[in-house]
Amino acid sequence: MPSTPAPTADAGRRRGAGFWKREVAWLIDALLVGAVVNLLLSLPLGLLGMAGGAALATLPGEAWSALSGGAGIEVLRPLLWNLLRLLAGVAVLATGLYALLGWLYFAAMESSPRQATLGKLALGIRVVGRDGARISFARASARFFAAALSWLSLNLGHALAAWTRERRALHDFVAATWVVDASADPDPGLPDWVRVLVALQLALAGVLLLLPLLLAALLVGGAASF
Repeated sequence: MPSTPAPTADAGRRRGAGFWKREVAWLIDALLVGAVVNLLLSLPLGLLGMAGGAALATLPGEAWSALSGGAGIEVLRPLLWNLLRLLAGVAVLATGLYALLGWLYFAAMESSPRQATLGKLALGIRVVGRDGARISFARASARFFAAALSWLSLNLGHALAAWTRERRALHDFVAATWVVDASADPDPGLPDWVRVLVALQLALAGVLLLLPLLLAALLVGGAASF
């Protein structure tokens, strides 16, 4: 009686999810987590003036009063320092809260029976282990924190998902995970709404890249005409 071949490392895994599917899924998740962070921060900042939220609103008026009263630019320095300090405090608080909520959200959802965040579910993709099975919360946590390496590499770690054969990003290699299409279709492609969203993102990126050049050209042109 012939023996049954042992399952391969690719057992249970389908086609690797494309880069743009992954990017749009991340955008949806980032907006969801960001909305919760803003909601949680609005209460202490609005009601209690946490991190100087109340003082932040008065700084423009104080600066205008100082200038209109004939004060020199040196008077504005402590005001600007306070502004930077307040903004830095809010940024640190928001980043820490986003990291905490993001970790709990991504790790819990990707290790759940659905194996996907809400963004990934919308795109029909999921996170799997080497054998195509559901990953543990610990591995999902390792995957989330390893994503910092992809950000620190100026997004080159994320770009690996577009270049590698199995569409794996740097944090996938670190955590030994794969992001795959849940559909059995060998070539599911991008939904139309995803194509529109990708086009809008590329257009916005182009504007953000061209805006500094346009401002520089206007400044140079204005200086030349002056």
